[in-house]
Amino acid sequence: PGDLRHNVSAQASFAPEKLAANLNALLETLMKLKPATAKGTYMRSVTISTTHGPGVKVDTTPYAAGGSADT
Repeated sequence: PGDLRHNVSAQASFAPEKLAANLNALLETLMKLKPATAKGTYMRSVTISTTHGPGVKVDTTPYAAGGSADT
């Protein structure tokens, strides 16, 4: 069993660059919070969406490797 996180990361008025920067910061923070004792895949999936819109899956591979994605 895993945890489910809901976060508000942006507003509709944000520029695409700011949206990407906010998502990048959120994912980096989540990876930094990974307990040292955690084994296996820490983030199995990440999906972003508007309040009532369809979800879009995010590739978390760059974060799983300890890095960050380009914004």
